Amino acid sequence: MATSLSGKIEEFNLIDVVSVVANGSMDGILSVSTDDDIQGKLVFWKGKLVHATYANIAGDEAVAHILSWSHGKFSFKDTRWSGVPTVKQELKHLLIDHSVMMDESTAEFGQSITGTTKIRVKVHPDSLAGFELTSDEWMVISQIQGKCSVAHVIGNLGYTGKKARAILSKLIRLGLIEVLTE
Repeated sequence: MATSLSGKIEEFNLIDVVSVVANGSMDGILSVSTDDDIQGKLVFWKGKLVHATYANIAGDEAVAHILSWSHGKFSFKDTRWSGVPTVKQELKHLLIDHSVMMDESTAEFGQSITGTTKIRVKVHPDSLAGFELTSDEWMVISQIQGKCSVAHVIGNLGYTGKKARAILSKLIRLGLIEVLTE
């Protein structure tokens, strides 16, 4: 019997959806997309999360990024997958790491900075000349066109969650980018 499940992330938290798939020992692919059409995939085999991709990121890092998305759509399809597993940690450890990351984000910024959080450059590009930034920080700024999601910027660059949070934190503290309310 084929199993399918779909909905909006705003209505069904991804943590809950992932837990249903895992606890149901389901086989298949959970496809996730943000409102600005960033795509991610979580692959399950007998309820175990075995593979994840998002942009050019795979494995545990992709899981961490995808779980942070709070807006968009998901769809689970009961299907066989054959490929090389990329997820190394057990799901319960990935979920704990996710909770810690969200708590740290809230403590630092007063709100959770998720993959679907919209950001924009706060100052005119000509005003940036006086700032001493690393090449990675300049890369992040160069990826922000108008207002866009954190997932869009980080997916294009392929940064780890830890690196992305550190760069965003610095740029926000310097007042170079701002977080837009969702």
